[in-house]
Amino acid sequence: MNVPFHWVTYGKEEVEAVLKEIKDNWFSPRGPKIPELGQRFADIMGKKYGWPVSSGTGSIHLALLAAGVGEGDLVAVPSYTCSPGVYPVSYVGAIPVFVDCELETYGLDPEHLDQVLTEHGGKIVAAIPVDLYGAACKTEVLDVCRKHGVIVIEDVCESVGALYHDSEDRAGKWADFACYSMRGDKIVTALGTGGVVLTDDAEMFRVIKLWSDLGLKVDTTMGRYRDLEMIGFNYEIGNVACAFGIAQMDRLQEIVDGRRNSARMWREALADSEGIVQMAEYDGHVWYQYPLLFERLENVDQLDAMGERIVARGTPLIPPFWPMEKQPPYSGIEADCPQSTYASEHVFLFPCYPALTEEQVEYMAGVIMEEYAKVG
Repeated sequence: MNVPFHWVTYGKEEVEAVLKEIKDNWFSPRGPKIPELGQRFADIMGKKYGWPVSSGTGSIHLALLAAGVGEGDLVAVPSYTCSPGVYPVSYVGAIPVFVDCELETYGLDPEHLDQVLTEHGGKIVAAIPVDLYGAACKTEVLDVCRKHGVIVIEDVCESVGALYHDSEDRAGKWADFACYSMRGDKIVTALGTGGVVLTDDAEMFRVIKLWSDLGLKVDTTMGRYRDLEMIGFNYEIGNVACAFGIAQMDRLQEIVDGRRNSARMWREALADSEGIVQMAEYDGHVWYQYPLLFERLENVDQLDAMGERIVARGTPLIPPFWPMEKQPPYSGIEADCPQSTYASEHVFLFPCYPALTEEQVEYMAGVIMEEYAKVG
């Protein structure tokens, strides 16, 4: 059996929405579906303003710019995360300060974050908590950020629609800026691309729109190219893509319910496994992927060898993130993140989308347990 790693859930609504914009010749990034998608996101996530852009990475970059983070500023970021969550810090000339993860949500460890912020004596101006694998970061992380008065730019790219723990609020609502991805492998997509940045601040919203669209104040007047107040970026997204994204947001709960059902199948299929730690479950989890931590592995070579055997048998996986402070661009930055290192040497990510069948999950679970049993 060969199981796809990603499979987008969509229906006639998305197709019809796209066809309408195509027939109306609304291809440009000036169409009506762009502000509509931004506001749809804002309404669902509990923020006032939202603006779609070309990627989740772009949304984090724009949030940093709007927050005034710049050259030489210190920003607390996860050690264990996907690199696009850290790169924008470098884009604005700021310096990342790496914080360890915890092993329940794989997000920032609130105790280590508190320690790092305290040690730097108020010099860290912002933090980027990450919501990985469909789970919101621990709310204690946000409490620590508020305690130290840092700007919170929440990276919700992998957890669109998730709830905070013990809350009915969507992940991102409690942040100063919330950044989302609509890439083709994420919870929802805008024709395989896209991102959204949300804020409650009208002025921040204004400058985010400006920066995303080359710094142009308006696009309908004769003087639209005059007196540009900033050097902008080309982070635009097309109208047709946004039409698809709106229809995806309309079926968000259906997609989330499907992912939760797939997670249930995984839990049941691996219920009798030994030495395999499944990700902590809570009511607001949306299960972007299904992480498994293999306790008996002794080194990364064992992880790689086991992964190759699993993939050869038609069970797809994604390897874990490698600690960002160990990546060549950031190797000069000192960081003490042992749990991040541990996760990077013990975790694999498996598919968890609505279209998965019980037969597929049972097959993959069987392969995983058989290959793990070979680890001596």
